[in-house]
Amino acid sequence: MLKIAIIAGEPSGDMYGARLVEALKKKTPAWFFGMGGVQMKASGVELFWEMPLSIVGGIEALFAIPKALSLLKEVVHKLRETKPDLLILIDFAEFNLCLLKASHSLGIKTSWLFPPTAWAWRPGRAKAVARLCDLVISTLPFEADFYRASGAKVIFVGHPLLDIVKPKGRFALSGSQIIGLLPGSRRSEVKRLLPIMVDAVKRLSLHRKDTFSLLILSEAIQREQVEKEIKGIPCKIISDCRYEAMAGADILLVASGTATLEAAILKIPSVILYKMDLISWLLAKSFVKTKFIGLPNIIAGKEVFPELLQREAKAENVIKCIEKILEDRSGIEKELDVIKEMLGSEGAMNRASEALLGL
Repeated sequence: MLKIAIIAGEPSGDMYGARLVEALKKKTPAWFFGMGGVQMKASGVELFWEMPLSIVGGIEALFAIPKALSLLKEVVHKLRETKPDLLILIDFAEFNLCLLKASHSLGIKTSWLFPPTAWAWRPGRAKAVARLCDLVISTLPFEADFYRASGAKVIFVGHPLLDIVKPKGRFALSGSQIIGLLPGSRRSEVKRLLPIMVDAVKRLSLHRKDTFSLLILSEAIQREQVEKEIKGIPCKIISDCRYEAMAGADILLVASGTATLEAAILKIPSVILYKMDLISWLLAKSFVKTKFIGLPNIIAGKEVFPELLQREAKAENVIKCIEKILEDRSGIEKELDVIKEMLGSEGAMNRASEALLGL
């Protein structure tokens, strides 16, 4: 029986990891172990480590370094002890880059699904990944080209969200204009972005009386953490039926991240918001080379979803963006068709599992 280690450190990685394990289990008997969350555990992964608390870079990351180093030491010890046939890394760039170096020195075959976004910042990481990683599994066509040019062995499998984002229906309220609120999967994101979203809905409802909002929560965020914030606006908290809720919205207000791509696949016009502490922002401005932060915009090469970052992320600007979207909804939906086509075809995890077993 194969021994396969799998390391995911964030909610999106947990989701993708679970899907990948399910695809692998259909092809071969294996013992899966590693780091993940509730979805990977449900798929049959023996978790030796729960996912660490998700953080954004800069100051927050500095405080997390001691715990991260301790965790890294534990994981490397386990890999040395178990000698897995294959190690699969999923996203979680800085931690997994350190782990990649260790696994290479241990002679463990290693693959990386959702590798570092070296095409956006710190391009030197691509050279390191190319040198140390046996297979890069890319879900974005331009990313595959970038890593291939850096010397990596790469396979483009398409994006797994094409299989995952399939609502069974849609949340609907007759006579209401529904605004979906997705403030992120990290507590720091929710703390910064949810008050802006709520303020925008509150102001909008003053002259659009039919406005109703759905607060669509990540699994990592508890209801009691957000209930106080939404007092004063017509709003329902959604903890499950995520895609049905998103599909039922007329417009989404979304924290930059996986949810922006989910919105694009569902063809729901959206406004992307993001805020971080000043030092993290200044560092990002210095290093990040992409013009946009939202994946749909990066893929399209233009601003399909308006982006409101830092000081621009305020209620009055959100409302202006909403009004603009309502004027040209059909034009945005056509752009989203193109973006979805560029993501490839369904069956990404099946193709990824075949490539992995080829190692």
